[in-house]
Amino acid sequence: MARKYDSEETKQKILSSSVRLFIEKGYHETTMTEILHDAGVSGSSFHSIFHTKDGVLAELTAVSYTHLRA
Repeated sequence: MARKYDSEETKQKILSSSVRLFIEKGYHETTMTEILHDAGVSGSSFHSIFHTKDGVLAELTAVSYTHLRA
């Protein structure tokens, strides 16, 4: 039986790890493998939520923009 996961919790783990790694290493130097390892999530979980590293960046941009408008 497949293990259930909380997609919102997984999404937040990925976003948090990505922000930290992007700040430390830069966007282009951060690999998907590093994000997955740091966040402690599987590649399939990542791909079901964001599809690509660009998807993470788009989400972070949208969240930042939303907070700036508030």
